[in-house]
Amino acid sequence: MFTDEQNNGVIFCRADYGTFQLFSGDAAKSEGNIERTVAYLVDLASKQGGPGVFFLGIWGICACVGVAFGGMFGGGGRKGGKGKRKNYKEKNNQVQDKEKVNAAKAVVAIFGCWVFYLCVFHTLANLPLSNPLLYGVHQRFWMQPNILFFIFAGVGGGKFAERFGNNVTMVTLAAIVFYTVFMNYSKVDLSDDIWFDYYARSVLEALPRDSLLVINYDQQWTSVRYLQECEGVRPDIISVNLSMMSYMWWKTKVPLYEGIVNFPGTNYVSPRLKGTGFTWRELLDANIDMFEGGIYLGGNLNYKEDDYLDKYEIVPWGLSKRFAKRNELTTGSGFLEWVDTSREKIHELTNRFETLPDTAKYDESTWEWTLQREYWDHLYERTSHLLEILLRDGDDAVPMTPQLKFDLLIEVAASFELILGNDKLKREEDYGLYKNLGLCYMHMIKSDKGLSYGTKHFSDKLINFQGTDLIESVSTLGFPVVSPGSEWRNHATDRWSTLWRKYLEMDGAENDGSYQSVKSILTAVFQSVGEAQQARAAQGGQ
Repeated sequence: MFTDEQNNGVIFCRADYGTFQLFSGDAAKSEGNIERTVAYLVDLASKQGGPGVFFLGIWGICACVGVAFGGMFGGGGRKGGKGKRKNYKEKNNQVQDKEKVNAAKAVVAIFGCWVFYLCVFHTLANLPLSNPLLYGVHQRFWMQPNILFFIFAGVGGGKFAERFGNNVTMVTLAAIVFYTVFMNYSKVDLSDDIWFDYYARSVLEALPRDSLLVINYDQQWTSVRYLQECEGVRPDIISVNLSMMSYMWWKTKVPLYEGIVNFPGTNYVSPRLKGTGFTWRELLDANIDMFEGGIYLGGNLNYKEDDYLDKYEIVPWGLSKRFAKRNELTTGSGFLEWVDTSREKIHELTNRFETLPDTAKYDESTWEWTLQREYWDHLYERTSHLLEILLRDGDDAVPMTPQLKFDLLIEVAASFELILGNDKLKREEDYGLYKNLGLCYMHMIKSDKGLSYGTKHFSDKLINFQGTDLIESVSTLGFPVVSPGSEWRNHATDRWSTLWRKYLEMDGAENDGSYQSVKSILTAVFQSVGEAQQARAAQGGQ
């Protein structure tokens, strides 16, 4: 247990949150104090205030430093007349000296706070500034020193007026304001920023009644809790924060959930550090039968733990993941029910958003940008999970008709093609997308030749974005007109070979466990095709 003094120290230093060290990965190559301070000054001069405010701020700092030196080291020590006689001028000098000392103290305090914050924060901070999103998180901590800098900018404005007069100063300040508004208004105008309202509603509305939602995303936690607590959305859903559960003080919160959620220990811990805490598996064991709607996770677990996988399975579910008893949702009727329900949730999500945040306005340093990633990543997870189950064989295979399996393979291909055509990040960096989509086409080729397959099948399976810009981009995906019959095999074969060749060329693919198998299959097929062509040519020449 912490003493009161220790608790105060923990709170003051934000020790629970790493004392500014928010990055949990390898921070060895992260920027140091100098690089972070330079980044701060560049951001201050280019974005927060613009060159004009930056210039006035520097002028104000120089003027204040002069006042500080004058008040602390000059002006004082002037003596009055002989004896106790002091005239009015001497008293006035003493008052002025005292005012200068007080002003100097104020300047030293403000300037000292500004320098102290920048030095301490930039020394402790470890978020990599090369990552735009993490840079945006780091950037938000600059609001505090900016307040102090803008005080100096006000002083600089006063000195500017003394030098150039009020008229010139007014025109200059008006120009600075106009420049700031012109450069930033379009980005800071959030009057139509409804994205996290849509996002939180999509998370909650995808869940069945009486579900437990465990959240490990900052943006998901704050937006979901706002809707639940302030607007009364889905009060039947119990939401708890996974990261908060990992602290020892969580045991003081456990009584609040008595009869609602069972916490089989003091706090959430890694299986390797059991003690008095509980693991994710133990949390599932204690609650899986309490929540009729199921248990869901938004985000990822804190620790690398897989001891629950022999008893539970994970299936994608809207913008979260569902944990269910093993084989409950991946075999038989449970699987088919999951296919229909998860497809419905993706459609509901798509129809609620209609389109995704504009990346021209919401760049990679904003939380809104992450919603692009959320949508495509969860669609990708759902599609990959569906493909994995379709390709099971032997005793693990899910019984279904050849036509149903073929239809679901088309659905997988359509979803992957949609991601490939719209998600630039995955298209340029995720070799797994090319491998899995090629794998899907390969199994379509192996299917019964009599099965029907054409462009309409793709359009039927594609997510409908209600005529918005994304549905227009679907037309650029290059689906050829394939009529029912044998021609579809040519299309599938072409896509399979194109995608797998691209996979083999991508950076990092050589480290993938499937690389050599894919390479061997492609080589064998092309050798076989080459030999067949040579044989036909030889026959034609006879």
